Amino acid sequence: NQEHVESQHMMGVSLSKGKGVKKDPKEAFSWYLRAANRGYAQSQFAVAEAYRTGSGTKKDLKKAAEWHARSAEQGHPTSQYRLGEMYANGQGVKQDWVQAHQWCILASTLGGTPPTDCKKRNEKKMNAEQLKEARAKAGEWIHSHRPR
Repeated sequence: NQEHVESQHMMGVSLSKGKGVKKDPKEAFSWYLRAANRGYAQSQFAVAEAYRTGSGTKKDLKKAAEWHARSAEQGHPTSQYRLGEMYANGQGVKQDWVQAHQWCILASTLGGTPPTDCKKRNEKKMNAEQLKEARAKAGEWIHSHRPR
């Protein structure tokens, strides 16, 4: 149930920050992973960041991108931003300016981190056709994820 998943996530938070318990990044990662595997977007973001930075687990940019994609698909704006940055820089994924810009647009539309810099950077690197494609993909994503 949802409460159980949120409790798993909060245990990960406590362990990662040393709140009321001894700080233990490896144990925090294991709690985040439990909730992430059950589809909890905030934990999927935490797992992605752990893989991206090597906190509590071995650094693995490919796995970081995979977990950011799971969280981003659920509408987590910071994961959308990070995934866009990973596509822009070819970190854990093949460099892809259309994907980078799509996720940057979504992050800016849904809130979270200020994506103005990524939008400006991407637009300088892309041609008109790529920009059009990225905008269309972002629009399709928003339409398909709209509450019904």
